[in-house]
Amino acid sequence: MYEQKQYEEALFKARTLKDDSTHCVAYFIGINQLALAALPKAIESLQTARASSNALIARKADWYLGLAYLRANDEKNAQRIFESIVEKNDTGNPYLPSATKILDRFFK
Repeated sequence: MYEQKQYEEALFKARTLKDDSTHCVAYFIGINQLALAALPKAIESLQTARASSNALIARKADWYLGLAYLRANDEKNAQRIFESIVEKNDTGNPYLPSATKILDRFFK
């Protein structure tokens, strides 16, 4: 549903999931809240998701958390998140090149 831009419905379904993975559910809730411009809620959900032991969920949550901070005009926290992505230098992270570009373009 997220891919079809049905954010309200995707958000509703994510909230009703009975899943053991709190971080995964928080990630899906967070990206839908971000798409709906519910920025404080998105930030809160994505902060929860970034604590995931699942590296894929944590990477994605970091990226979208940085974007949420940018949209909320919280440049300090956006920079902190994008710097943490770059500092990890995880070549398996598909967001590494984009985080580097954002830092170079907006924060240097």
